[in-house]
Amino acid sequence: MTQQKERREFPRRDCLMLCRCEGEGFLSNGHIVNISYGGAGIVGTKQIPVEGTQLLLTILLTGTDIELTSRVVWVSSTAKKLGLADFGVEFLDSLDERQGKLVRFFPQVNSLED
Repeated sequence: MTQQKERREFPRRDCLMLCRCEGEGFLSNGHIVNISYGGAGIVGTKQIPVEGTQLLLTILLTGTDIELTSRVVWVSSTAKKLGLADFGVEFLDSLDERQGKLVRFFPQVNSLED
């Protein structure tokens, strides 16, 4: 059995950060459980968003919050059945904007130039 390579464009980092998600008809707090320059995995919001929903994702940090425009790209089917929130977003800001905002979360070896 061959091991499949993950199809992600950017390296992902596991984390646990508070966030707020705001969009049309959607406002909830949750936790980011993994993040990359391309997007994030989110759990624990009170509402379950619909795929395709555009959100303003705010990473709630002491001192300086980070805001990223995003779009919901997947919602866990198990989460839908259980009334939980487990979903992923892709970031819509330009790559330069994302890198500038998120560079503090990634070691130098994971920079976009590598």
